[in-house]
Amino acid sequence: MSITNNLSSKKFKLSILDLKNILVIIFIWSATVILVNPLGNFPLNDDWAYGWSVKTLLETGNFQLSDWTATNLLPQVFWGALFCLPFGFSFTALRFSTLTLGLIGVITTYDLLREANSSPKYSLVGALIVALNPLYFVLSNSFMSDVPSFTFAILALYFLIRGLKRNSHFEILIGIVVAFVSILNRQSNLIILPAFGFAYLLKKGLNSRNIVKAFFPTLVGIALYLSYSKWLQLTERIPILYNFQAKQLLKSFSSGFLEIISIYSENLLIFSIYLGLFLFPLLIVKFPIQYHKLSFTKKRISLFTIFIIVAAGIVYCLAAKKQMPLVGNVINPFGLVYEEAFLLKPISITIINIIWKNITIVGLIGSALLFQYFSIAFFKLVNQKQNIEVEKKWLLVLTLFTIFMYFLPIGVLKKIYWFDRYLIFLLPLLMMLVSITTKNGSKKRIASWAVSTSLIMLLLYGGFTISATHDYLSWNRVRWQAVHDLMQEFQVSPNQINGGFEFNGWYFGNRLEKCNPKYQKSPRDSSGNWADFTCLWGGNNYKYTISLVPQIGYKVEKTYSYRKWLLWSKENLYLLRQNTNA
Repeated sequence: MSITNNLSSKKFKLSILDLKNILVIIFIWSATVILVNPLGNFPLNDDWAYGWSVKTLLETGNFQLSDWTATNLLPQVFWGALFCLPFGFSFTALRFSTLTLGLIGVITTYDLLREANSSPKYSLVGALIVALNPLYFVLSNSFMSDVPSFTFAILALYFLIRGLKRNSHFEILIGIVVAFVSILNRQSNLIILPAFGFAYLLKKGLNSRNIVKAFFPTLVGIALYLSYSKWLQLTERIPILYNFQAKQLLKSFSSGFLEIISIYSENLLIFSIYLGLFLFPLLIVKFPIQYHKLSFTKKRISLFTIFIIVAAGIVYCLAAKKQMPLVGNVINPFGLVYEEAFLLKPISITIINIIWKNITIVGLIGSALLFQYFSIAFFKLVNQKQNIEVEKKWLLVLTLFTIFMYFLPIGVLKKIYWFDRYLIFLLPLLMMLVSITTKNGSKKRIASWAVSTSLIMLLLYGGFTISATHDYLSWNRVRWQAVHDLMQEFQVSPNQINGGFEFNGWYFGNRLEKCNPKYQKSPRDSSGNWADFTCLWGGNNYKYTISLVPQIGYKVEKTYSYRKWLLWSKENLYLLRQNTNA
């Protein structure tokens, strides 16, 4: 009787600890959101295209995709519309719809790591790594498709893994349905279902009945995606850029073998450095646990491998003159999304470059640690002498297969066709890999230096993420105030204003024929390119322009100021009018 009570008491304490950790996550997420202030009826990055679909749905009841849209986007449009119902369409409402999904994604990451046998404290660290990630957080403060797609995919994985662990058909069914939803938001989420299929076979055994059960959801998922694409085509809803990157993928695979290897190698390095950097707070406390369990010889091999990878990476980066950031769209050398190098003094740029060089080295160290976890994982799978539990084996296969299948298509794309924000999907999966391959049961205390380093890194991540996101939102808030002043006070039409990428996209970019007059008399098809959207990139034929600095040939009509937290400075934004005699 007492044994039973002790066991139930232990389970109760664990559940209370998990609840406390989830409350900590909610508190930190809420605090960061309040600090950056997400309020403002303006688009960010590409979300003008996605917001247009929501606005069209609310006003006409008709589902339409912007020509700039490349993803499926169906559930996200309806989710965003739901948040707009109380007070009408606004980008503030859309931002809160994504922030809600962003929080769900962070909590699900915590639960997913717990399912991967990670302890509550390591699961909390993992969840905070996602929450405070500069890519994840700034995207959560927009209506971009990355965070909704992340959350749908991670939720699907969570229920599929729970269902397999507990032999629960109901939870597996929920996971499959959520996977279908995730596919209808982003095509790449299709990889979840075949990964589940292989894991299912490994756990249940290989026979014809299990093969059908394992891969029937994959076939339905493929049919769902193809049917949706066909429906878009038949109803003339298909965007010009729909599946644009899939077409670039086919071009890449049709190039020469050596070029394919070269592209894969470069992208693998980029993936490794970024992910090694992002996961460093977890790797630095987890690796010593694994390291102390190694024999003397294996310890030397481990350290030598780390040294070789880091040294080779540094030599390559120096020779190629490369450093973080290595790929674009969200993180740039001076903050998030928008660059302003011309506003900085040479000494400031030099200091920033030194910081990024050191950040690159940290990323290389993290990538070397990740390489060791991958090596352990493959060794566990192929070495028959390894007594790996069936429970861990199918979970390891599911994790590795999902990581591999995600990298396979993106890794062959040239850098101009993929963005740093695509990396967030891999964060929970790699943390699962680390958790599964780290031996449990160590009573040795973690070195204080490792804990201190982890906490410092998390604080630095959080500080950069909050400051840079605040600055990005503040800059956009002032920019849109300037264009609204022009349109409302001075009655200037949008076609006379170069308000930047988002402004031009919102007013002119949702239909290619409106964006580029060349296509007004051309039949619609989905074979366009980013370059065809000429209205997005500005030019010299505008009467008014918004700029961070005064420009030759323009008169300063009005100056707006905003406060930056990153580098703690006051910056100006200029509303410029073209000189008539210019």
